[in-house]
Amino acid sequence: MTQEQLRQFLDFAQEQRNLEYKTSMSWSEPLTKSKVLKACLAMANIRDGGYLIFGVDEVASGDFKPIGMQQAHFDSFNQDDVQDYINKYADPYVELGVGKFQLDSKLYIAIEIQEFSSLPVVCKKGGENGLVVGHMYTRPRRKLESVIVPSQTDMREILELYLEKEILRMRRLVDIFPKEAPPPAKQDDQDNFNRQLGGL
Repeated sequence: MTQEQLRQFLDFAQEQRNLEYKTSMSWSEPLTKSKVLKACLAMANIRDGGYLIFGVDEVASGDFKPIGMQQAHFDSFNQDDVQDYINKYADPYVELGVGKFQLDSKLYIAIEIQEFSSLPVVCKKGGENGLVVGHMYTRPRRKLESVIVPSQTDMREILELYLEKEILRMRRLVDIFPKEAPPPAKQDDQDNFNRQLGGL
């Protein structure tokens, strides 16, 4: 994410399926890790992934205001810690980036989560954070939250995204391995064919 993209998200100030705002929080707190983990597992399973932006407060229902992060909270985040923690629970691996920004004298963290690259992400480890082993998480269209896949419609959407990726993968394989030309017809085969035509 660039600084200009962050500014656009802050100006927009409205949560979407691919965008979630968080107030100033410390990565050292278990509640922070739990919220980030569930959001990452869910956003990895939707088209185009998503963003978590820290330093934005909900001032009224659905209204958000960029206020920035406390310095200690800002300093507690780093790429390696977040990535390692998330991927203890994810199978396959979730690709993400942790961006640190100072904008208008305020501090923000932006975590960018990539959509899955080949297979949908499944939770491989449960724990105190309430995650369930073997379940897939998503961000449903009907409600902006990170939850276990709640319906056949949401599951179908994940499967369609997977199938698109699989079709592209197969096309690339076909391009890598060119088709072999058919072997030339044997003379005996050609003679038999001509006889069967009976002079036509």
